[in-house]
Amino acid sequence: MGHIEDDLDSGLREMRFQKSMMRTAEVRPVTPVEQLALEVVAELERAESTHAPMHSPHEGWSVIWEELEELREHVRADTGRSRAARKEALQIAAMGMRYALNLCDQSS
Repeated sequence: MGHIEDDLDSGLREMRFQKSMMRTAEVRPVTPVEQLALEVVAELERAESTHAPMHSPHEGWSVIWEELEELREHVRADTGRSRAARKEALQIAAMGMRYALNLCDQSS
């Protein structure tokens, strides 16, 4: 067999292996916590793509405080269980992650 045939044979073996792994791999549903984490990460990525990084701890605290205040408004209006309140809670989590990402030492 030539070099090309060897490569093709190797590729076919790899494809068969991958196909068998997909059949035997356990597929489980995403948990509610994992779903929330995915939503927080999506919000973090959206914020990172549309806004400049946080420049100081004061700015970071202020952004988080603003999100907390928006959630507080929902609680006071007795809409603290609404879809909008949930969005604010997820934004608080995302801004906390953004604070850590933009401002905190990553080495620890």
